[in-house]
Amino acid sequence: MTIYWEDLSVGDTFISESNLTINSEDIIEFASKYDPQPYHLDPSAAEASIFGGLCASGWQISALTLRMISDRFRAEEIAMMGLASVEKLRWEKAVFAGDTLSVKVNLIEKIATSRLPKTGTIIAEAWVRNQKNESVATLTNSFLISINSEDHER
Repeated sequence: MTIYWEDLSVGDTFISESNLTINSEDIIEFASKYDPQPYHLDPSAAEASIFGGLCASGWQISALTLRMISDRFRAEEIAMMGLASVEKLRWEKAVFAGDTLSVKVNLIEKIATSRLPKTGTIIAEAWVRNQKNESVATLTNSFLISINSEDHER
């Protein structure tokens, strides 16, 4: 059964069903295309850096977070139209090869309007954790969600 904007409530929480494990090849491939910093590309340079080892780009972690959220929303059959914005983003701890990530999402606000017709907005906080339950990133995002009600006043 499809879940629409009006079916969601502030306080609803979603936890990723599948966790993502990142490996050194993933880190280097992403960094070589999008964030070519030495500590993302070269294990030797990374060991000499402030991180002490090859670590993933924060942008890669952000993209993986959106993937986990999208997968969870699809599994719940939430009628998500897309990500509208990232209101806040904080990378809190480096992510290294072998780390496994999960995300918890909490709906904190609903807005009955959006820039698209028959679409509402939800604001959600996301906490990304590694396998040690350490926080590696926090985000506040707004998502566009389809509205089902035919009589919904816009």
